Amino acid sequence: MRFKSALYLSLLFVIGFISSCTEPYDFEDNSVTPILIVDGAITNRVKKHKIFLSRSYSFDGKPEMESGAIVTIKSDKGELFTFIDKGSEGYEAEKAFSAQKETHYTLHITTTDGNEYQSTPMNLPNSSRLESITTLAEKNDRGEDGIAIYVNAQSDSNNARLYRFEYEETYKIIAPEWTPYDAVVIFEGISTFSTNVILRETEERVCYGTDNSKKIMLRSTKNQTLDKIDQERIRFIPITDSMLMYRYSILVRLLVESQETYSYFETLQDLSVGSSSFFTEKQPGYIAGNIFNREDEKERVGGFFRVSAASEKRIFFSLEDFYPDAPQPEYFTSCIKIAPTAEGTRGNRNLLNIIYSDYGRFYQYNRGEMPGGPYILVNAPCGDCTVLGSNKKPIFWEP
Repeated sequence: MRFKSALYLSLLFVIGFISSCTEPYDFEDNSVTPILIVDGAITNRVKKHKIFLSRSYSFDGKPEMESGAIVTIKSDKGELFTFIDKGSEGYEAEKAFSAQKETHYTLHITTTDGNEYQSTPMNLPNSSRLESITTLAEKNDRGEDGIAIYVNAQSDSNNARLYRFEYEETYKIIAPEWTPYDAVVIFEGISTFSTNVILRETEERVCYGTDNSKKIMLRSTKNQTLDKIDQERIRFIPITDSMLMYRYSILVRLLVESQETYSYFETLQDLSVGSSSFFTEKQPGYIAGNIFNREDEKERVGGFFRVSAASEKRIFFSLEDFYPDAPQPEYFTSCIKIAPTAEGTRGNRNLLNIIYSDYGRFYQYNRGEMPGGPYILVNAPCGDCTVLGSNKKPIFWEP
């Protein structure tokens, strides 16, 4: 499944902020206490903003979500915004709000061990308008046909200058080998067992997948007379991409960033060197930033709290809008059918184990079409779209 925000993933695995200098640091120093990692942002859009907290012992270790913390944002105007722990969905603002001009905001965190952290005050940059998203049928550098997505933006103040782009793409999924039936295990004993085929209880044929942008996209207009962005390409989708099998939508977000935030992302961009991993040979170690322990400023804290001016637009299209004669792209995975046997002892019956593990879905009764057991199964993504997406139709979806 491709649902995680690229920014969130990068901040979970990268320890650091930008400052005037860097301090080499061996992250894997056998510390008893893992590093706290913070991914926090608010914008000028009215919404329930989110703050993500996690812990990691090492660069290559899997971060774990930090639960039970007290998270608030305070403004220099006396406002207090409280965030609620939503588990894997992070900490969500109790009430919707937006960042305001000429106001400084500070993130405050108190963890369950009593440690208090806070960010340096951040304020809202000048805004800019995402005026349009345009799409063109063209070839990429490898000569592949596809659809290129461009953005155009304009700053009324002519003083926004530092930009970052994010996008969220949503696409329709139809499971190609779906049937309305499920195979279930009724019971399994030492020498006996029972299975059955029942009607499915949930929608598993039509779903919607969602992916977030996976790379850092920055743009500065400081060397231009006009603070304007013309035809900035942010995405290219080859016509063979499975996301284009049916309907496709992309939400593009233009973010005006402060100099501190922009420099931070420039550093992350440099460290990634086009790789999906932010821990490359160029990784210099710990890079200090704008979140600190109030009682122990020597403690290493990862992440960055940002205040950004946001503007966004959404478009829809289908492959045939650009390539009416192109063949439909292949499904996300190859579809394989098997007829696992039910023979064996308890815990070793292949058919039952596959049903237990959720790796397969019922396709049809086996009436001699294949050697093996009583049912023909298909690998789960081909028979159940919820393996790849959500069966809830997005409220913004257009046919």
